[in-house]
Amino acid sequence: MFSTRAMRRKFINRYTSAGSQYKPAILRDVFRFLTQDSSAAETSQQSEVDERVCEFLLTADETNLFYDLRKLNGRPRDENLNPFWDELQRYLDDVSVVHERRHETVTYMPLAISIQSLIDTISKRLPGSSCPSTSWLRLIFGQLMPLLDQLCVIQDGLM
Repeated sequence: MFSTRAMRRKFINRYTSAGSQYKPAILRDVFRFLTQDSSAAETSQQSEVDERVCEFLLTADETNLFYDLRKLNGRPRDENLNPFWDELQRYLDDVSVVHERRHETVTYMPLAISIQSLIDTISKRLPGSSCPSTSWLRLIFGQLMPLLDQLCVIQDGLM
């Protein structure tokens, strides 16, 4: 994905000037994660700080230290949808099962389901409560770039 130093600076300034509780090192890591940026740090000090922050976040036992990207997207979480998300979690816990042939934490759903049918199922379990739109759920659960793997194969074949 294409990004420039000006884009990174604009991203960091936007969230630090808004009174964010997140430090610039964390915002740099978020930017690198979102844009798949693998460029070097601007200074050696910045590189050391970024490495220490990433190491700390990955090795910390306290899960509350991980930052939630939804808090950084400029709008607060809609509290009216909390019953929907809770019921969705219960539904997915009921339906998904651990894969029998794997010794990992891989789960799968033994049925095919569309986003609209998922919303319909949860809304039937919670009559009268608010539900998110289909496009919003697609953005949350869908792959960001569904053709990315195919593009990498094509690009490797051309070079």
